[in-house]
Amino acid sequence: KFSCPTLLILGGLCYSVRVWLYTLFENPWMMLTVEPMHGVTHAFLRIALVHYSKQLATPGLETTAQSVAGVARSLGQISGMVIGGLVMERYGSAVLYRGAAVVVLSTVVLLGLVETICHPKKRGDADGGEVPRENK
Repeated sequence: KFSCPTLLILGGLCYSVRVWLYTLFENPWMMLTVEPMHGVTHAFLRIALVHYSKQLATPGLETTAQSVAGVARSLGQISGMVIGGLVMERYGSAVLYRGAAVVVLSTVVLLGLVETICHPKKRGDADGGEVPRENK
């Protein structure tokens, strides 16, 4: 089982590596070799978002919390597209993607530090933030 912070960290790492690699390829077809990492990034981040929303929601308002989180995510995407477009137009795609990789990687490192300092775990302790698996 992975905890929500672990999913966020892994998703952020996959994103950072993927977009940095985009800037290294001269042949656009080579981007397809790292594009499967987008699926990992999206899945990990979406699972963490849904689980955190459920954890933080008042009982009975779990769906509303997920909707609010989805709206916040959409607003982030819109602002990212606008700012990203301006950066790409002025500085080019390599600066945009490398900058995005650095910002996300910095955030991942910060999250890792916060989790380590604020929520230290003893060996063998269960992680209360684990994403439950469905039993089939």
